[in-house]
Amino acid sequence: MNFPALQSYFHTSKSAYYSVVMTLPLLVLYEVLLYFDQLSSSKNWQVRNAVDVWIRQFFAVFEVDSQQAFFAMILILLVSIPFLAIHSAPLKAKYIGGVLFESWLYSLFFGAVVQLILFKILPLAMPAGSSTMQNFAMSLGAGLFEEFFFRFLLLGVLMWGFAFFISSPVLKAVLAILTASLLFSAVHYVGGLADSFTVYSFLFRFISGLLLTIIYYFRGFSVAVYTHAFYDIWILV
Repeated sequence: MNFPALQSYFHTSKSAYYSVVMTLPLLVLYEVLLYFDQLSSSKNWQVRNAVDVWIRQFFAVFEVDSQQAFFAMILILLVSIPFLAIHSAPLKAKYIGGVLFESWLYSLFFGAVVQLILFKILPLAMPAGSSTMQNFAMSLGAGLFEEFFFRFLLLGVLMWGFAFFISSPVLKAVLAILTASLLFSAVHYVGGLADSFTVYSFLFRFISGLLLTIIYYFRGFSVAVYTHAFYDIWILV
């Protein structure tokens, strides 16, 4: 085994450059799938990931509508790519393939661990009559938007906040990961489309959030996004 090459892969694939480049197609595909599924449906629905809705509501404060918000998100990612590329190693097809394969393996392991702990898989709640295309789109949206908010933003804020009164890096990381995972689970029971609370579903989501936060902490944003998306595809599509 070529350990230097493996070390280079783990370091490079965790960079912000790879994260942006690899998650950009998910954002476009998510939006396209929802658009075409809405056109093919007789119902006038528009189901979106909750965090996606929060982001669009944030843009709405500045009088940016939903469609404009999508293009704004795309533009932000596209503009950031050249700046991130300056401070990162060049893109390599084998590294991109490695992230996809690694994430796929984690998604299988992810399901096995949750089943081992809770003895069975609890399907995620979806709108009645949802289509395969809709479920696939929602899987991509969950991977992208929930990882962005709960792992990239929330975990970063928690790590920064805990640093003011916790000197141990290990304790700070553990508390931040546990807190982010608890909030990830709890938010599913808040709002108009909230699920009914049960201890089982809360523990399921807490363990899921814990595993995804650990993956993000050690392997970066893109691996966490694709692991989350692949796992949701297994159980929803």
